[in-house]
Amino acid sequence: MPDLQEVLALQPPQAGGARVLVNGAGHRLVFGLDWLPMVGGNPRRLALRRARTLGATHFVLAGSQAISLGFVRLSRRTQGGNRGLHSAAALFASRNPEGAAGCLASIEPHGFWLVATHAGTVLAGTDRWFPEAESAQEALEGVRRRFPSLRVQVEAPCDAGALPQWAGGSPIDSVALQRVQSSLFGLPGSTGWFAGIALAGVAAYSLFDGTRDMGSERDQDADTQWREAVAGIARNHLVDSFEGLSAVIAQWRVLPVSPSGWKLRQVHCESGVGQWRCAAHYARLHRLALNTHLERFRPDGWSLHFTPLNDATLSWNVDRVVEILDWFAPASRPDWMTQLQVINPAFEHVQISAGASIALTPPADSGGVSFARPPNLVDWGQRSLVLKGPLRSIPTLRGLQAPVRWRRVTLDVERPVPAAIAQSILSVHLVGDLYEPR
Repeated sequence: MPDLQEVLALQPPQAGGARVLVNGAGHRLVFGLDWLPMVGGNPRRLALRRARTLGATHFVLAGSQAISLGFVRLSRRTQGGNRGLHSAAALFASRNPEGAAGCLASIEPHGFWLVATHAGTVLAGTDRWFPEAESAQEALEGVRRRFPSLRVQVEAPCDAGALPQWAGGSPIDSVALQRVQSSLFGLPGSTGWFAGIALAGVAAYSLFDGTRDMGSERDQDADTQWREAVAGIARNHLVDSFEGLSAVIAQWRVLPVSPSGWKLRQVHCESGVGQWRCAAHYARLHRLALNTHLERFRPDGWSLHFTPLNDATLSWNVDRVVEILDWFAPASRPDWMTQLQVINPAFEHVQISAGASIALTPPADSGGVSFARPPNLVDWGQRSLVLKGPLRSIPTLRGLQAPVRWRRVTLDVERPVPAAIAQSILSVHLVGDLYEPR
């Protein structure tokens, strides 16, 4: 694979918008869709409605747990009749279902194409063409600031007849673009003519009952506005699975406790949007211990920083596997109080705060009148949750079925010999939020 600077050295002409390119197997891939996150409800029905509202001719969904919507407006000539179209970005996302991944490709004569994905979804603001290398690199750095662990594939410069290797072969069905019905009133073409005949009667009826159509349009707009408002709130209330938490803690196993005159004091991990940022803090205990001694134990890809003369910090990132609270589906109500009471003896300290609703500001129409809250919208509440106890007690959290967002996980290795079963020389401290339907 070529060096990044080699790819960026090329300066193709101005490029922008969607491009339909054919891979080596004769399949047509569309580069340059717009993407939005999808939250709640029936994804396909919501995607079709949203794509139609935006005037798109085609749409596609990417992801399994978190889902993103890609949409594009193509001319009849570009659509190519009944020949199938597939999304290049959705194809790349399907082949990178975990973590954060990106691709930067120079495809002559179209320009530089950049896409970034996370957990199988396509990130908004990517799947774009850039006319010059600098603007593509600037966009890439913006994504990297959000996802420092982003893995970027820099493809060798190619032309439209020789696409990157991952774009070859037969695309899977899930990345095929689906057509947005564009005939009269969104009806299939075979029924559009009959709908046209009925138009005169509908128009006459509307003279006497025009408020019904206005009300219907307002209801549809209210649904769209509410879903967009919920999508913005949901991004701030992600949910961690037990497996995701276990993956973070599993990284601690490679840490040496007493390497060559150094001593592990604490491990601290903070959750971000797409990753956990972790740091292990070491203290120099022996006067003959050197920085180079600790350097030998540094895992590949991790960073090691020294603070003269007696402290060191080993840091790394772990991809965060999250889910999104569903605000438009009936929520289960697990008995989390009993579950916490069951695991309480395994911890030294368990604290749960009083509950509070998550504030949702009602969207408003063009006249400033707030839309009524949808009857099927779940009123989610949250409580802060704090646990402290032996590291060996973490597996008991598997039985906690309520949605939880973990903010911080800390391991202390400095406490004295434990005096009770709920204490340990390896003490873990977890801080998070527990969600419940109110």
